[in-house]
Amino acid sequence: MLSQAGAVYAFGCNQGGRLGVGAAGERGERGEDDLVAPRLVELGEAAVQVAAGGDFSVVLTESGSVLDLGGSGLHLAAEISLGGPAPAPAIPSVLGLPPSLRICAVSAGYDHPRPRPYPGQMRASYCAPATT
Repeated sequence: MLSQAGAVYAFGCNQGGRLGVGAAGERGERGEDDLVAPRLVELGEAAVQVAAGGDFSVVLTESGSVLDLGGSGLHLAAEISLGGPAPAPAIPSVLGLPPSLRICAVSAGYDHPRPRPYPGQMRASYCAPATT
């Protein structure tokens, strides 16, 4: 959830810390860490937009940084390339975008974030590699 003041709150399945609030939670019906009440996600600055994917979220901050909560497609790509599960970050992490790229919006697919640059700049898209 995004408040009018730019604070982000997370709740739901927090398996492996995918909500960006650490690994704390309660055991849910499926044996996973669940947050039944919204918890503040510490971002360090105000957010202007949030988008949710399959098991991650992305946040656009006032300064234009894109933060990844839960590992997104970059986490999935690491799992595929390493041949097994890789731990998702339990705290928000900055997506590695070129410093000159200014982002105006974010969206998310099932397994990848989609930062949208301002018109006239290169397109940016992150997606886990296909598996056969």
